[in-house]
Amino acid sequence: MSPARTAGWAGPSTVREALRVRWDRGDVLRELHTDPADRRVFPLRVRLPGPGRTELADRYAEATTWARGLRDAAARDGWTLEVRPVRAGGLGTQPMPYAGVVDTPELALRLLGRDRAGDAARFAAALQAANALDPAARDLALGRPHDVLGAAGDWPLLLQLAGWIRDHPRPGIHPRQIPVAGVHTKVLERNTGLLSRLLEALLPAEAVEPAARGFAARYGFVEPARRARVRGAAAALGVPVDGTADVEWDVAALAALNPANCGITELLVLENKTSFLTAPTGAGRLILWGAGYGADELLAALPWRTEVAVRYWGDIDTHGYVILARVRAVAPHATSVLMDTATLLAHRPYWSTEAAPRTDPLPHLTATEAEVYAALCAGTHGVGVRLEQEFVRFDLVTSALMS
Repeated sequence: MSPARTAGWAGPSTVREALRVRWDRGDVLRELHTDPADRRVFPLRVRLPGPGRTELADRYAEATTWARGLRDAAARDGWTLEVRPVRAGGLGTQPMPYAGVVDTPELALRLLGRDRAGDAARFAAALQAANALDPAARDLALGRPHDVLGAAGDWPLLLQLAGWIRDHPRPGIHPRQIPVAGVHTKVLERNTGLLSRLLEALLPAEAVEPAARGFAARYGFVEPARRARVRGAAAALGVPVDGTADVEWDVAALAALNPANCGITELLVLENKTSFLTAPTGAGRLILWGAGYGADELLAALPWRTEVAVRYWGDIDTHGYVILARVRAVAPHATSVLMDTATLLAHRPYWSTEAAPRTDPLPHLTATEAEVYAALCAGTHGVGVRLEQEFVRFDLVTSALMS
């Protein structure tokens, strides 16, 4: 029977494909460990589209061959073939396949093959270990079976970590200091999401800080001190060298700086690292690498930002203006540098394309900045236009920053 002539008619592969979808959703693994009375997916009924009334009458021989193939597959593989009567013109009413029913997740697993059976065995062991820790951990694993499989050999260690944190909520230490054998930074980094879900399941509400962004703050660990990289006159930064110094400080140390005592009158915030390294320092200027998003948080941590001029230079793209607007939200007196239409149009050969442009309303932009941003959002100069700051001619950079 020609595949082209039976296009749209289901085959045995339709049943297997439905099982693969249910596997990918975690349903097969989940219902292997669910009481049969509580299963929501199995028995799984799979529609088997076939010939309609007209086709059945016109292509009866092909239709009966199709039906026989489904009956043979069902008998061979153990699933149930449901049929319904279809009237075929002068041939009368004929029983034709309508749906395939896979009664249990155990049968589904057998039909999915040996590799899936191995995964199921590993998940069963992981589930048993979770239940030994806490039934809530078992429930979490059942809810996210593929996440548990993805953790592979880390799962037992994650359970130990979650158990220790449950017994020592908000411990006030670095995660690396948890006294569980095998704990190391990479295990935590590659499993942060799954470990966080375990902790949400195990910890009392008072042991979790819901408003915190990071893992450490949310669960009461010591956060690594945030650091900031700055360039400026070595004497102003207290570095015993001549000329310019490039240093990295804890943000708390930078916040404690007294700009008047150090002779600092201007803070220049740069998005791009290359621009940070090459921008002229100038008298009284301290250059801060904003490193993209987060520049506003750095500025907000500096109480002396209101005592100095603040200038921001970022890429001319929608993201650059979002960052600029956030900077100005915490430093209203901040001005932008080389983020205007003239700079954009003068560097047309160096334009690139933003992968995911922003369209946020930005109330903190000046009228001139808002005009450029609106043109970028509207695609006035082209779709997703961006000019990265390191492509701006350096003589223009020097002129703008030294003025």
